[in-house]
Amino acid sequence: MAHQKDRSQEEEQAKEDRELEKKLRKRESRLEERLQEAQERRAKALERLKRAEARLQKRTARIELLEGRIAMVRWQQAELAALTEPAPEEKARKSRQAP
Repeated sequence: MAHQKDRSQEEEQAKEDRELEKKLRKRESRLEERLQEAQERRAKALERLKRAEARLQKRTARIELLEGRIAMVRWQQAELAALTEPAPEEKARKSRQAP
């Protein structure tokens, strides 16, 4: 009788072990699925980031081009103003002639 109890307990323990192993495999499988999904989402996010960085580079290049054009126009304006301004001696002469 004691031998049957031991055997019965061993069988019960073996059954519990198999069930636990099955649950752990199922849990591992779900975790692997979640990991794969997370990795796919990360890959998509990285692609979006790369595209955003490319757009940013284009916009930065456009801004730098516009800033260069503005600097050139301002330089041209300064050159034109210098050409149309009377010479310093002429300014002094006109200021002395003023009533």
